[in-house]
Amino acid sequence: KRAGDWSRLEVLPDNFSFFAVTASTGQEVEATISALDLDYSFLSADDIMLKTVIRSNPGFLLIRDGIIIGKWGFRDFPLLENVDPTVLEMIGNAAAPVDEETQMLIEAGVFEDFSYNVVDFNTLVPVLVYEEGNVRLEKSVEVIVILAIFMIIILSGFVSPIRL
Repeated sequence: KRAGDWSRLEVLPDNFSFFAVTASTGQEVEATISALDLDYSFLSADDIMLKTVIRSNPGFLLIRDGIIIGKWGFRDFPLLENVDPTVLEMIGNAAAPVDEETQMLIEAGVFEDFSYNVVDFNTLVPVLVYEEGNVRLEKSVEVIVILAIFMIIILSGFVSPIRL
């Protein structure tokens, strides 16, 4: 369901495409689309390939020009607002209907094309991935410290000169 915001990026004129790729059967996909009221396309793929590439179920990949520039599991799936807080406004502006006067100007060739602000994932995603990596590292350090303290307590019981 959280992927819906990402799927709406397709309205921006930056050759952005969004697909959900699954190894589920057609019936399961249709049931999920109906249950969650999803409005994006689903593609089918081999489950082994998906496990190899994404390493999470569900998972999220951001690919640009055939290169994975971001990869997240379901626990750390990024909100679009975390990438750029103005993105939802850009989507709304790009999806808004064009008024008659502007449409006439476009047809007359006054406007060759519209330009919208476009999310530059090449600069935003590395920062997001770096921040998420720091959070993971901090959690790992916390777990290691807790385990080390626990081991010291256990080992002190074996080497303690006081026996009960």
